[in-house]
Amino acid sequence: MSGFTLHYIYDPLCGWCYGAAPLLRAARAVPGLALALHGGGMLTGANRRRISPQWRDYVMPHDRRIAALTGQPFGERYFEGLLRDEQAVMDSTPPTTAILAAQSMGGVEAAAGLLARLQHAHYVDGRRIADTQVLGDVAAQAGLDPQRFADLCLDIGAGQTQAHMADSRALLNRLGGQGFPTFALERGDGRFAVLDVGPYLGDAAAWQDSLARAVAQQGWMARMARAARLATRKAAICRGKGKFRTRLAVIRSDVPARRPSRFRRCPRARRLSSLLRWRLRAAASALHMHPTCFTSKALPARPNFFAHLCSA
Repeated sequence: MSGFTLHYIYDPLCGWCYGAAPLLRAARAVPGLALALHGGGMLTGANRRRISPQWRDYVMPHDRRIAALTGQPFGERYFEGLLRDEQAVMDSTPPTTAILAAQSMGGVEAAAGLLARLQHAHYVDGRRIADTQVLGDVAAQAGLDPQRFADLCLDIGAGQTQAHMADSRALLNRLGGQGFPTFALERGDGRFAVLDVGPYLGDAAAWQDSLARAVAQQGWMARMARAARLATRKAAICRGKGKFRTRLAVIRSDVPARRPSRFRRCPRARRLSSLLRWRLRAAASALHMHPTCFTSKALPARPNFFAHLCSA
């Protein structure tokens, strides 16, 4: 077991993904937790949308509900500026390409940082994050080299971005996710558990604590497993020494030939091995109490009440 990886399936233009931005920021601060970003492409191809009065009337009630539940700010320049700009086009491909370029330049941390800045530029500043000029400005504000960023965006292009989105949607279907955002925790053995973030919207501290407990539990399990293997090897060595003494006693005529008793064959190591194996089995039982938290204080099981609003 090498650790946990938090997989995040998102879209830069998804309002609920913006509402979950504090949870992603909190997860980035959990020691020992790796992060993987998967852009799902909610508004691409035939699903691209031009701003219209109908679109504005559709998204504004959802945006206000997101603000009320999560505390995330929505600016007037978004409500009264971007959502009234009928020349603006909602296209997920350019910002997703920008995030892939940022990941190539600075890893997943740079990608997550750029995603947060793009969401703020869209929902607070009311900027067109599908425009190349806006993407370059936001990337420069994030500390990325403008020329290299522009070159990488051209190199990645729409083709690689579409392939990335297809892989993200395949992962979403494999996990049984209902839309964006979807968080899934991958354990070191390759198994996934989809996390219900609904109860944690607006409470990033509790979310971070739950993830930290899961990572700590995983580390404790790994240490217990190593200790159990070591104790088992010690017991095997002691048993081997006991057999050697038995064979030696047979050869020596002045020593009676008899097999050492169970506890004479290193009882301490045997008892230690048995105790560690018992504790490991108890920990494994606790591990399967809930697939998402791995502690007795499991994540609340509530329906993902917001996923259908940004369905794949």
